[in-house]
Amino acid sequence: MSASLTVKIGVLRNAIKLLKNWHLYVAMYFRFLRDDVVLETRNGFRIKIRAKSTDLMAFTNVWLLHEYYKPGFEINDNDTIIDIGAHAGYFALYAAQFCRTGRILCFEPVKGNFDLLVENMHNNRLTNVTCHNIAVSNQNKPIRIYLDETDQAAHGVHRIGKTHIESDATTLSEIVDTNNIKQVHFLKLDCEGSEYDIFQATPDRYFEKIKKICLEYHALKSDHSLLEQLKNRLSSLNFQIVDNPTTDNLGMLYASK
Repeated sequence: MSASLTVKIGVLRNAIKLLKNWHLYVAMYFRFLRDDVVLETRNGFRIKIRAKSTDLMAFTNVWLLHEYYKPGFEINDNDTIIDIGAHAGYFALYAAQFCRTGRILCFEPVKGNFDLLVENMHNNRLTNVTCHNIAVSNQNKPIRIYLDETDQAAHGVHRIGKTHIESDATTLSEIVDTNNIKQVHFLKLDCEGSEYDIFQATPDRYFEKIKKICLEYHALKSDHSLLEQLKNRLSSLNFQIVDNPTTDNLGMLYASK
């Protein structure tokens, strides 16, 4: 049996175990459905997935392939979590299963994604999640974000395209200061290459407040030098690094103290 087939079978098994209405996941997975669906987990979460989008893939990565889970990266009840590149809220919903009395701060600049993010939080009556329609970057002034017409989770500053939006932006250090955060228990980033800008603009003293970082990294123009600089810096700040590449230009980086 091929590795890809084994993964697909595992995903479908996990979907059946996780979801009450797993048949809708299967129907959407095989593209039998053209309408939006609300997936219902067995522990009571309702998660909207847009048809004709890459939402299902994003949901699969977070909930069924568990890309944000690794031993030592557990999410606890009273954690403070920052979600940069929150998309439609699939990670925030995943985190909210475990973080019930803590805080989850979500940042998503693209309006269509942000609207679904808010809807997903509202439908699950999550009062400890705050949603911010703003980008996170290396400066707190408007930036240009190029839109990917085929992948709603792939809009980014470092892309080139015909369609773009202007978004207000903030910085990681400003998020920590403005929200009076004493400790970031879990920092999640999926921001299409902006992770380097964000970290380069963050002074070392703010990393003292961060316990765990989980990010999807992107090698810009197939250049891994920025990634190596990022890993070296985090190592110098006493983070233990695990690098899980998924392609030549994409992977998951886990950093913890």
